Amino acid sequence: MNEESTLIVTNLAKEFIEYVSLISNDWSQAFFRFHCSGEENFGSSGSFVDSSGRVKLFNPFEQESFFDVMNTKGSELRELVKKDGRSFCVMLLIIDSEFNFDIKFEYNDFKKWKISKTDGLTGVPDIGN
Repeated sequence: MNEESTLIVTNLAKEFIEYVSLISNDWSQAFFRFHCSGEENFGSSGSFVDSSGRVKLFNPFEQESFFDVMNTKGSELRELVKKDGRSFCVMLLIIDSEFNFDIKFEYNDFKKWKISKTDGLTGVPDIGN
């Protein structure tokens, strides 16, 4: 990644930490997944784990402005990385309440790190693979 893409990643993490801290004072870890299957076909989802271990999904309809900002920055990052010759289809941002963050990119599997509570999923992406 170049300097500009590193700045976007840092801004994504900052925005995400501020947002989760605003909606919950009792969180330990949170996940934001941005996916793109073409130039204009993109979306995102997210969840957080509270201190008791319960997983709560973000509601994109109630939190539309947050998702708009994060999707815009995710799209910008994808374009920058694409200019460097790489185009990801999924980005996963992981943060914790101690302000640590990690970002992962997937280039082939559009379904990787899905955040959902359907089909037996827990709302926490499987980051073991």
